[in-house]
Amino acid sequence: MKGTKYLVLIFYLLSTLAVLAQSNAPVINKLVVSTEKQGEQGVEQKIVKGFVENESENLIYTYLIKSGDATLAPLGKTAILTVNDTKEVEIELVITNENGITSSKSITYAEDQVDVGSLYTDEDNWLKAIGNFKNHPSFQFQERNEDLPNVLIIGNSISIGYTPYVQRILAGKCNVYRIPENAGETDRGLAKLNLWLGDGDWDVIHFNFGLHDLKRLTNNKLDVSGEIVNRPEEYAVKLEEIVEQLKSQTDAALIWATTSVVPEGAQGRIKGDEVKYNKVASKIMRANHIRIDDQYKLTRKHPKDQKPKDVHFTPEGMERQAEQVVFYINKALQ
Repeated sequence: MKGTKYLVLIFYLLSTLAVLAQSNAPVINKLVVSTEKQGEQGVEQKIVKGFVENESENLIYTYLIKSGDATLAPLGKTAILTVNDTKEVEIELVITNENGITSSKSITYAEDQVDVGSLYTDEDNWLKAIGNFKNHPSFQFQERNEDLPNVLIIGNSISIGYTPYVQRILAGKCNVYRIPENAGETDRGLAKLNLWLGDGDWDVIHFNFGLHDLKRLTNNKLDVSGEIVNRPEEYAVKLEEIVEQLKSQTDAALIWATTSVVPEGAQGRIKGDEVKYNKVASKIMRANHIRIDDQYKLTRKHPKDQKPKDVHFTPEGMERQAEQVVFYINKALQ
């Protein structure tokens, strides 16, 4: 009889502990995905964030992809989401407190459906893809003239700056398009290249990666004392893969643009790093017999074209860069 009483008591205590544990479990009020700028001109990221009651430093945040083709990069109590295709993604947040008690919440996220094949030829489709760039001169929809060669520009905010000038100079001679966003670092390039190539009908592709690989971040903010995004050896592997994809997925003549000058005092970057990354990239391009548009040499020659302590350029500088881009495009089309 005593044994039965003890069992009942133990069961009661365990049940009570379970109830107490449940009552002490972290409470996740909501889980959201928002678009935020990284503190860099034109670079937008999808940030996943959970909102928790009685938030404390002792809580551990774990973000997971439950389904869909996407990746999550932890960032403190948030995570950076990269969707590799246009399908739905199920995201789960698991919160663990100091006692090891957990709670979780899931959401389903889907970007606007973009038809890859008509990305550059259907205006409604293009407007979906460019998001907040709708009023930006570099992202205006370009009508395709079937009698002209097609040129695609892949690059960061430097190429965003010179794109309109290239389009103006080559008007009536080429259909000049740029990808629907800032290309960012090579990781983003690998994730988005299938989308950016659209229908693959390209005669020339002018491309660059570098400024966002060599930048340094602390808590996702530009900081020269922070951690570098991709070290030269990592950059080499990823850039090589991008080149292989460009060669296998298109018949385009490829033009590589070297990374422009990083001036002294530029936020989140160290002067001279671009030289190291250009050396790595040039070796890859020469091995693959790809033309090199030396934008670094051009921008070093004209320091007044660049804004003080800034990797970006004046309108005069952008136009000068565009003229050199056009020179290499024309050369590739001969």
